[in-house]
Amino acid sequence: MRVVTTLVYLVEDASLFLCNLQIAMNEVGVNINVFALMSNGKEFLIAGGKTTQISRYKFMVCLVLLKSYDKTSHPDRPYCGGSIIRRQWILTAAHCLGKSQWFDADEAIKRKALVARGNTSYCSTGENHVDHVAIAYILHPKFNYTTDNDIAVLRVEQPFIGLNEQSVKLAPSSYKYTIDGIAFVIGWGVTDITNQLRYVDIKILNLKKCKEIWSASGIHFEVTPLNFCAGWIRDGKHACSGDFGGPLIDKNKFLIGVTSWGKTSCGNRLPGIYVRLPSFIKWINDEIEKERELEIYHLPLHFIENVKIKFR
Repeated sequence: MRVVTTLVYLVEDASLFLCNLQIAMNEVGVNINVFALMSNGKEFLIAGGKTTQISRYKFMVCLVLLKSYDKTSHPDRPYCGGSIIRRQWILTAAHCLGKSQWFDADEAIKRKALVARGNTSYCSTGENHVDHVAIAYILHPKFNYTTDNDIAVLRVEQPFIGLNEQSVKLAPSSYKYTIDGIAFVIGWGVTDITNQLRYVDIKILNLKKCKEIWSASGIHFEVTPLNFCAGWIRDGKHACSGDFGGPLIDKNKFLIGVTSWGKTSCGNRLPGIYVRLPSFIKWINDEIEKERELEIYHLPLHFIENVKIKFR
């Protein structure tokens, strides 16, 4: 067992290094395909998913920690997903921006080392490749590193105006979830070396049934009405590590959830837990509006004199 754990660690570490190697190999016409395997032999990605193109999901971004963050030999490290919701705003999970042993969002922003990237492959350096540097973020005030209120907004310096950059439609606060209805989770996760964008269709589950499934597994997390569950119990289709913070959309491409948490062993038969987005629409709009008003307040006087501000 010890040998397996060591091998998994080495392969995962190599997959980060080989991300840049893939770019170099592609430039000289050499195709490589290396898989980071878990101890159960499965890929570390959206479980049961299919590859897709960013042009189908233009709102999808990947949060990437640049190697300049800790000045190591590691290449850029994609670690979470997100959704474009305004010209300069991304919606993601709060735990993707909270402090941990290996990451401090404040320090990353200070060093301009946290970026949002929206390529089909997050290792891509094509002509449409743009890194949107993060400049500010807001965690939900009630987020406390448990399962509730796992939502945040992130602001970037460069607006999302590229060919494959477009805001997603947010589900209204009155949105009603359809139990057993189909939704789609999107992300890159930590997958084969091509890091191809993927999607998978999953079923929305009854909250009571979800609690029973998790309790029966021996893992006791509190699943509250601020969350909802989705997945295929038989097939083990769901999001995986690296997909957290990314979108769950319905058939009309309304953003209805944020990938929040689940068991880290991909392909397991436990449903994923998602933030119930309609419960947070007011908070999202209020926070972005506050930032907009604050920005106007700090504009130079000569500029403000030429701007007509409409008071409510």
